[in-house]
Amino acid sequence: MRVSHKHHCNEVTFGYFFLSKMCYKSMGYFYIEEVRNTMKVTIQQTEKLLKEHQSFSQLGFSLMITRLKTRYGTDPSQSTLQSCMGEINEFLDKFAGIMDADYAVIAKM
Repeated sequence: MRVSHKHHCNEVTFGYFFLSKMCYKSMGYFYIEEVRNTMKVTIQQTEKLLKEHQSFSQLGFSLMITRLKTRYGTDPSQSTLQSCMGEINEFLDKFAGIMDADYAVIAKM
């Protein structure tokens, strides 16, 4: 799913591309368009992430998964699983620009 938000920008930033933003000109006005592909994990994918061993390219994501595995190992309840899923989805949303390769691994689960 592609999410797009338009923000007004000035001529100085026109033509520059950012991690998840693109500046363009339309009808005499300059805009910054934020483009993100939403990445979400399901409850089933979360359970597999927390029970199986995978390698990820992003160190921060790997550290978070290790921490969540410990939490889920001490309390394997449905509420803990949902909490872990929420935290993973927040991470994916925040760092979507650098998580493409790791999300491809998750999507195959």
